[in-house]
Amino acid sequence: MVYRVEISLKPGVLDAEGNAASQGLRGLGFRVGRVNFSKVYLIEFNGSKAEMEEMCRRFLANPIIQDYSVEPVGVKTGGKAGAKAKAGGKKAKSRK
Repeated sequence: MVYRVEISLKPGVLDAEGNAASQGLRGLGFRVGRVNFSKVYLIEFNGSKAEMEEMCRRFLANPIIQDYSVEPVGVKTGGKAGAKAKAGGKKAKSRK
């Protein structure tokens, strides 16, 4: 099974990377609102969603300043983790 884990800052925590991206995009002339920074992991793991959440609590996320979400996204059939997309089981295109 492949799980998608997203780690993001809790509301009220300064998002320096998001702010820098927002300012940079505005400096280039793009009209953007707020930009939030998140990390996404695609993890191949033959365990339960509850075990993945425990990994987040104990290692991947800092529970004081970060939130996380865990979603199963497919079954690994070869190639990179998460190669199968959520919708329809189609392979995701790689960017080169």
